[in-house]
Amino acid sequence: MPVSADLALVLRASDRAVATSGGAFDPTVGTLTRLWRRALREGEWPREERWAAARARVGWADVVQLDDRQGELFVRLQADGVRLDFGGIAKGVAVDEALRALEGAGVQRALIDGGGDLAALDAPPGETGWRVEVTPFGREGAHTMRFLLARAAIATSGDVYRSGSLEGDPPSGLTDAATHYGHVLDARTGQPLPSPRAAIMTAGNATEADALATARLVLGAAVTAVPALERGVFLGPGDVDACVGADFPHDGATRIPFDRAGDPRPDTSTGDLPPDDRIPHRRDE
Repeated sequence: MPVSADLALVLRASDRAVATSGGAFDPTVGTLTRLWRRALREGEWPREERWAAARARVGWADVVQLDDRQGELFVRLQADGVRLDFGGIAKGVAVDEALRALEGAGVQRALIDGGGDLAALDAPPGETGWRVEVTPFGREGAHTMRFLLARAAIATSGDVYRSGSLEGDPPSGLTDAATHYGHVLDARTGQPLPSPRAAIMTAGNATEADALATARLVLGAAVTAVPALERGVFLGPGDVDACVGADFPHDGATRIPFDRAGDPRPDTSTGDLPPDDRIPHRRDE
């Protein structure tokens, strides 16, 4: 069936993000996330038969078929009961569209915050960038990062406000190795992610930053050969060092430490993270 221009934007962007992330970002996980978030609210593992049925409907490459016909997008879902969850990308698309509308109206200097997804046009007059502070665990602390942002985007993904513990036995194939879980699932395996964890992603636009922040949350500290995925930071529990990607941050997002007066000082290195923090904890072969 044909879809609207707005939905086509999100679907095309999702298709690119799935390919870039190797499936670590995948909107078809919606059937599982609906069950999982209910399980977190109720504190009980999902029933096995319902989990297995939902798991069978996950997998972008197998489930979603896009057909671009002279600029109009047609979509076919290859299974019944598929539920698409655009929670990891739609805000980024909206932020980029808002900036595009501002530029179309002649505005050249702007910063838009879409609830944790930020993107900027040119810097304010007399400045080199918009001042942005990121607190990945919801409070200022050792992992707080500060940036000057111009013609670039930053997004965060994490479970600090949406996580919980579960009682009973998990369905077959699900691990109960952790005692606390977040709301995000790995679509490739159907596994929930242990909590707490957070990711920060820098990119040239909010759409990419939003989707790949979710992907980095799923990938954890794994090293990839994809530059777009290496422009972010993964954070585990508060006492674990940050794992910084080799290409972090993206052009236009400059890390800045703060001096004692609270004024930013441009930084050409890695800001206030020691150089050794750029070495991830685990290599994904």
